[in-house]
Amino acid sequence: IFKLPQLEILDADYIDDRARLSAMKMYTGRLTEDMLNATNDVTALKVNLSSLALVHLDHAITRSRFMNVKHLKLEHNNLVDVSVLGSLPHLTRLHLKNNKINTSFGRTNQFKALIFLDLSGNYISSLSVLALSSCATLRTLVLCDNFLTRLDGLNRIKELRVCIVDGNKLSRTESNTFDGCVNLKVLSLRRNAFRTLKHLSNLDSIRELKLDDNRIIDIEEISWLACLPRLRALSLIGNN
Repeated sequence: IFKLPQLEILDADYIDDRARLSAMKMYTGRLTEDMLNATNDVTALKVNLSSLALVHLDHAITRSRFMNVKHLKLEHNNLVDVSVLGSLPHLTRLHLKNNKINTSFGRTNQFKALIFLDLSGNYISSLSVLALSSCATLRTLVLCDNFLTRLDGLNRIKELRVCIVDGNKLSRTESNTFDGCVNLKVLSLRRNAFRTLKHLSNLDSIRELKLDDNRIIDIEEISWLACLPRLRALSLIGNN
């Protein structure tokens, strides 16, 4: 490459700044065939595409290369929209920690086989906006270190067993937050801003409840949990 003012020459072809910037905008952050070949065995059922500065997931590549994938890791990227993954018929575990997701995740007839989903460290401020009710088989949901102030829509995820929502901005739950969560066994609400446990008293199926590092002052708040028939483990470390 011979550098000239405002121009570059490559294989005898001149490329001006506008064309170069256009190419960078088009290809930077996109998943490519070369990237897949360099980082993974594309025939594997488990694929790791973490820390690749990905911004876009190419629809054609995703459909052609991931149709048999069961476990997909896309942590530490810059993804906003991952709806293209919803059509993968065998995808059961999806790791999306530390991306930029803050909009609709589930859509009708998508993510039919998904069992485990990690959305920690994104920009999620509303659970209902994610529209996870379409993920009919989802059993474990991890939403740590987001910006949630409510758990609206959680009761639409009927098969949910484990829910981890540490490090958000939750201060209370509504009376109907857990209506219909008949399969929920483990709930972790550490590092939030809870002052009362009043609306946790209808978690009839809960076995493990973690409320460390909240703002609970009155020991009498524990009385709201006295009626939970299956509760076996309760953690309140870091409360006053």
